[in-house]
Formats: sequence, structure tokens, C-alpha cells
Amino acid sequence: METVYCATAMYPDLATYVRTALPNANVINVKVLERGVVAQENEDDFLENAEIVIGNNLVAGNYLYKFKKLKWYHTHAAGIDIITNKINLERPLPSFTLTRRTAARNISAQYVITYILATERKVLHLAELQTRKLWNWSRFDHSRPLESLTIGILGVGSIGSEVARLCKAFGMKTFGMVRNIDSTQNRSSYIDVYRSKEDMSDFLMNSDYLCCCLPSTPETKGLLSGNILSYCKDRGTVLINIGRGDLIDEETLVKALTNKWLGGAVLDVVPKEPLSEDSPLWTLPNVVITPHISGWSKDPEVCKAVVDEFVVNYYNFLAGKPMNYVIDWRRGY
Repeated sequence: METVYCATAMYPDLATYVRTALPNANVINVKVLERGVVAQENEDDFLENAEIVIGNNLVAGNYLYKFKKLKWYHTHAAGIDIITNKINLERPLPSFTLTRRTAARNISAQYVITYILATERKVLHLAELQTRKLWNWSRFDHSRPLESLTIGILGVGSIGSEVARLCKAFGMKTFGMVRNIDSTQNRSSYIDVYRSKEDMSDFLMNSDYLCCCLPSTPETKGLLSGNILSYCKDRGTVLINIGRGDLIDEETLVKALTNKWLGGAVLDVVPKEPLSEDSPLWTLPNVVITPHISGWSKDPEVCKAVVDEFVVNYYNFLAGKPMNYVIDWRRGY
């Protein structure tokens, strides 16, 4: 009988769902405290005996080099830089397999379409007018229909593809930027035009919305820093970042917004979190800031979807078959 350790504080019923899905497995619930610290009463058994774990990325990062027998860790988070940032380059890479969640990609994509609609229909401005008891329609003469707009998506993985699917449902044109333009592997049918990094200027000039779904890796850090966003000026592109904040530094963000290279920004992630109280981003017009919650949900249906995805990989693992969504330790994604 295989033993599965469930190590998370986010989904209290995770172990229950895993037991239901895997009745022949021995499922152990590990008590996890704040910041991914395993409770003392569970720590020794967890680190000494765990071979299969489904848990959060904080736990994996905290104990990266302390597992004695670990073979496979499945994180229920989409982003895994909290784990990969703990890699010690002077030591061998971890020997266990790391896989990640993609099951809740719809939550992140719905966040994106929510703010596209809110921007085009001036929802935040309407809410402000209501608080002031003003009946004023003067700013609504130029609300654009979504089918006239183009969204450029940086990173067309599971989340980026779902963003494209929802945008296509509203008639938007979709551009996708990928690392290797020559590879047709894992292409999304919801992307109208693919571009490579070498086409960045054209990509930006033709995007009304720029949605960033990229992970934090050496290749992506600072990708939009500097003056590259000046190519957005004619379109007044709205930046939506649901990937990682280090894609662009704060100084560049402020410059792009104050110089009107960008028409606005929806920032679920920022270079340093939490965003400092004295950051000018808080008060710049046409900027929405949310506290890294675009993919966050404790809804039972999300937990079930996470478990369903884990179960597919579980049986692949037992059968010695390739697993889905495996992280390359060297590349960081």
C-alpha cells in the first residue's frame, strides 16, 4: 500500500478528498502552520518517511534538502519559484520529481476577463460616481466592444491558453508569445497568431491588452524592464500581470504609466510583495492592485479539481509512466 502525505493549510479537506479518490492508499494528513512550517509532532515522520507528497510550495521550499526518501512532490500551486529559489547551486539538484497544479487555471483566466470587461465598461469609474451620487455618462461614449480588441499573451501554458479561450469567446483576437516559434508542440487552438521574443516590438504595438502569465525564471526576469513598453504607446495598452512580479521592475512600471506608454495596469503581482505603502503605484490613475489572488480559491470544487489532477499523475507514477506538468529543475519551470 502506497502512503500519500497531504501537507497544506490552504485546503483543510485535501486529505479527505485524496482518501476518497485513492481508497487503497494510506493517506496521512500533515499539520502545516504559518509560512509552510510543519508542526513539530509531524515533522520527523514526514521528513524521514514521505515518498509521495501533495502539498503547498512553501512546505516544499522549506524542506527542499531535508526529505530522506521523497520521490515525488506535487504542489497545488501554479507558480513554483518559491521552491526553485531555494535551490543551492553548490549542491546537487533535488533528486525527487516535482509536479505542479494546472487544475485551477480557469480561476486565473476569469480574473483576466473580469478586468478586461471592467476596464472597457468603466466599472471602477461608475462605482466612484455612485459614491459621489453623480449621474454622469460623459466618459462612456467610447466604450470599445471586445471583438474589436487584441490581447497579447506572454506565456501560453495552461493558464495562458485558458485566457485565450475566454477572450476568443468574446470575439477578441489573440496573440501568443512563446520561447520557440518553430516548435508546434503544445500549441493552443485559441491563439490566432504566435510570435517569438524577437518579435516583441511588433507584438506590443498590436496588443490592446498585454496579459503576462510567465513564471519567474532567469529567462523571464526583467523581460519588460527598460523602455520596451514604449512600443505600447500608440495603442495605450493595458497591462495585466498574473504571472510573476519580477517580469518588470517597479521603476519601469511607474515610468510606463506616467509617460502613458501604458493606458493602465492590473497588477496581481509586483516585484516585491507585499507592495510597500509608499509605492507610487497605489495612487497612479488607471491602476488596479490586487494581493496576488488571481488564482486563489479555497472553494471545494477547486480542491477536488486539484485532487483529480494529482490522481492522474499518481497512477502514472505507480506505472512508471511519464507524469504531467513536471518541473525542470534547471530551467525553473
